[in-house]
Amino acid sequence: MGHPRALETRRSLPRRSSMRAAMVLLASATVLMATASTAPVVARSGPGRAGVTTAPHRDIARAVGRGVKVSARAAANDARGQHRDPNVLDKLHPDLGARSTSGPGAPAESADGADVQTTRVSTPGPWIVAQPDPEVVTQFPGIAEADVCSCEPPDPWIAVSPTHIVQTTNGMVRISNRSGTTLLSEPTWALFDVPADHGDSDPRILWDAVHGRWVGVVVTYNGSATDNTLQLAISETGDPTGAWTVYPIGFANYLPDYPGISTSSSKIVLTSDDFLNGVTYVGPTWLVIDWSNVLAGTTLFVGGASYDTTGFGHFRPAISLSTAVNTPVIYQNGTSPWYFEISGTAHAPLAVNEYDLNATFGALNFSAPPDPVQPGAIGISTAVDERPTDAVFRSGQLWFVSTGDYNDGVDDWAYARYTQVATSANGSAPTSATDLALFASGTHFFMPGVGIDAHGSAIFVATKTDPTSTYPTTVLGGVMAGSGLASFVDVEASTVAYTGTRWGDFVGVAADPLGAGAVWVEHELVAGDGTWRTSVIRVVSDGAAPGLPGAITQTVVVPATLPSVNVSVKTSWGAAADPDSGVAAYLVERSDDGGAYAGVRTPGTSITQPLRIGHAFRYRISAIDAVGNVDAPTNGPTYHPTLYQQTSGTVYTGTWGTGTGSGYSGGSVRYASTAGRYATFTTTTARSIAIVTTKASSRGSFKVYVDNVYKGTISTYSTTTSIASWSSNTPGPRRGRTRSRSTSSGRPATLASTSTRSSFSADSSAYLRSAAVMPVPHPRCRHRDSGADPRGRRSDIERWRKPLVFFLDAPISESEIVPGHRRGWPGATQGTAR
Repeated sequence: MGHPRALETRRSLPRRSSMRAAMVLLASATVLMATASTAPVVARSGPGRAGVTTAPHRDIARAVGRGVKVSARAAANDARGQHRDPNVLDKLHPDLGARSTSGPGAPAESADGADVQTTRVSTPGPWIVAQPDPEVVTQFPGIAEADVCSCEPPDPWIAVSPTHIVQTTNGMVRISNRSGTTLLSEPTWALFDVPADHGDSDPRILWDAVHGRWVGVVVTYNGSATDNTLQLAISETGDPTGAWTVYPIGFANYLPDYPGISTSSSKIVLTSDDFLNGVTYVGPTWLVIDWSNVLAGTTLFVGGASYDTTGFGHFRPAISLSTAVNTPVIYQNGTSPWYFEISGTAHAPLAVNEYDLNATFGALNFSAPPDPVQPGAIGISTAVDERPTDAVFRSGQLWFVSTGDYNDGVDDWAYARYTQVATSANGSAPTSATDLALFASGTHFFMPGVGIDAHGSAIFVATKTDPTSTYPTTVLGGVMAGSGLASFVDVEASTVAYTGTRWGDFVGVAADPLGAGAVWVEHELVAGDGTWRTSVIRVVSDGAAPGLPGAITQTVVVPATLPSVNVSVKTSWGAAADPDSGVAAYLVERSDDGGAYAGVRTPGTSITQPLRIGHAFRYRISAIDAVGNVDAPTNGPTYHPTLYQQTSGTVYTGTWGTGTGSGYSGGSVRYASTAGRYATFTTTTARSIAIVTTKASSRGSFKVYVDNVYKGTISTYSTTTSIASWSSNTPGPRRGRTRSRSTSSGRPATLASTSTRSSFSADSSAYLRSAAVMPVPHPRCRHRDSGADPRGRRSDIERWRKPLVFFLDAPISESEIVPGHRRGWPGATQGTAR
């Protein structure tokens, strides 16, 4: 927690407490699993200990107003150029008795005679296949101390929606898209509307998928710690760069340190450790806010309880990732981990289902860790303590984490503790508690984090160091649904020693709403100058191949000049689905003239490639997910690009003139300057048709028919030379006809109507130096000239120089690019047909 220099640091952490030796070896570290699965009948407390349901408490129920409206973007703009000196963050930490009760190398105590035993960790929840080990698929730099302030620790945290990522550290909120592009960065004091004479610390923001809102909290305090608040911030939409409402919840002269936050389907829960005037620990607090109250926009009411006791604290409300009414909470009571649930409403809050997890299930007690040591015997003094730093709940399983002490008989080493508490259902009593401890003689593991993906896999992270060769390094492991323990692996290593004295105080792990097998992590590392920095990673466990891409279609891309060798075709396909990690790319493969397939990767659902006229092409498209799984491809039809001259299969009705010249495709052009003239083109194999013509101020308009169905009028009038393009891509035999016309206004009408059998539509990519009417299956096109308009302009038919028409049977690939011969603008009929 952070507060002014004037506040006295209270830290009484005994340095010796021990845990049981190794049982399962994982990647040079060891995991200890301990459980007792005896189902409790009633809640039990250790001798002389009282819990949240029995301890006296202060009633804090009250209304806190309608809040303050804050625009994230406006607040960020207003904060530019303003400077607030950051306070040095000290650590307030009550001594709850987490000290050694046994000698070096002795096992952790197991109350009530419960045996410590190896067990299989429960992994409830749906999974399609057994989940493989997690791996990092996305990584980008996070917030660094150089970006924010000369303060520590960073308190890195992360929240993720389907569209945005929100990072927080002490001093900064950074909003980005899912690719890591920063959209907005601003001081925490700006977003949380912190008074100018106050400091702030320990920011956390969550994404509430049930309500589509962002919810955050930060603790604020003045220099004497006599005016303290928890600032609750809630976005008004799913856009974190937009409007927020901030509710100041006053604590008077009680400093609400180490704030926790959770949301459920019905409530928001906040917690804190309270220090009188920022010095003397007086007990913890939990608060309840009803979502119905927030959504109604009425005066916010806060309920809950503040406890007058120094025997327990460090409430960690579990982040709920599935539909839940009650909010599970983990806390420290003496040396024991305890559990309870917050039920009811803000006006009638209840603490229920309270259990001592050590006394009831034999869960490991909390123990105060030693200071981690880096190469060169450089310690990180006061880096960590034994407090539970995070908890998360999904589908009947709760995981919480902390750092403890492992004594190997000679020295003490920090270890990372991961504990699972299983329940039959939300609102029911816990049925077991299982500990996993990551430790090894000679290595420190500390400041762990945990997340649960939608399959029920628990993803673990932690920091490790050793005195000889390992600077702070992030490690990754987990318990995978249907598979069990995953070996810990290094994710990213620091290259220099950390020069600060604090680490953490937590690490953010957020479930990915767009990936059932994915979580996001913001973890701490060391920058090159010895200060802290953070890194953002997406961690994925995906053992299933993606689905098939949708049907493959193609559209001719109108060129600036008529090619005689290649024609560019845009091949498109329907997006594939991959629920675990998402589709990262598509493998686009093409077979030329029946040969072997060769391909390229592309991130989108279309690709434009040149293909050679007079050859056969076929595409197949496969989806690739974020970890590289590939399923069977979707196959497209074979098609043949074909160039048709105006002398090939075109029937002219009425008087048409002929022009010759080297600028025309094939050396000649047909034109009409009298109304009522038709040009008809028929084919039996085309999948699509394109008609291209230039525009000019001397031209009129013409009508287009497909299978005798009027498609609309194409205007070729333009005061500047431009291009018009119309297309249809419906497979099957077609007859296309154009009829020339002109308007009395001298400005031809534009195409507007469509047909369910085939349609023409403007193609913005066609607005080059020429124009086209694009593919329609197996059509017969008739072009009828409307004659001269009142200004004596001849219709655009005469300027077509043989209209450019493409017929396509199937897709093309960019794996083969054949240079084409370019001419000045021609008039021709071109396409893919058999």
